[in-house]
Amino acid sequence: MKSFVYVLLCSFVLIGTMGCKGDGSSGLETGWYYIVDVEKENAEGTIAKKIFNSKDDKVYHLNPESIITVTNINKIEESVVFGDKKVIRMTFDDEGRQKWEDATAKYVQKYFGFILNNELLVIRRIATKSKAGAAAVNRPDYSEEELDQLLKEMQALLPKKEMPVEKK
Repeated sequence: MKSFVYVLLCSFVLIGTMGCKGDGSSGLETGWYYIVDVEKENAEGTIAKKIFNSKDDKVYHLNPESIITVTNINKIEESVVFGDKKVIRMTFDDEGRQKWEDATAKYVQKYFGFILNNELLVIRRIATKSKAGAAAVNRPDYSEEELDQLLKEMQALLPKKEMPVEKK
């Protein structure tokens, strides 16, 4: 009987940790995800989220399978577009560039969501297939200080890549 209880307890612990990111927290890994249109598509298995730190109360349903994660991001930097509008720009590695191109081709006129620390940070409407291998995160409701803090948080999540050593 003791062994049965022990096995049962271990099973609950194992099931309770499924879906964890490896650091003990559960949820979605930082990256880009498809947003499911629940009026036109099956929402079963999706994850419902509101935009983090926003006055918008709309709930978005994300496909839990990522498009791009931080492992596919080479660089995250501040960029200025349309005169003085600041955005956070990320560029992808070759694998990420191909994933992004395929995903944007599949989801033209639909939406992607960017997850940071298991929070929906921004949604983006896909206007056309993109071969650029880059994406931007824009939060016009953020102050310059909040955007700088966000940039630092995102950069800290990038995997440390080894730099090639030049031989002399």
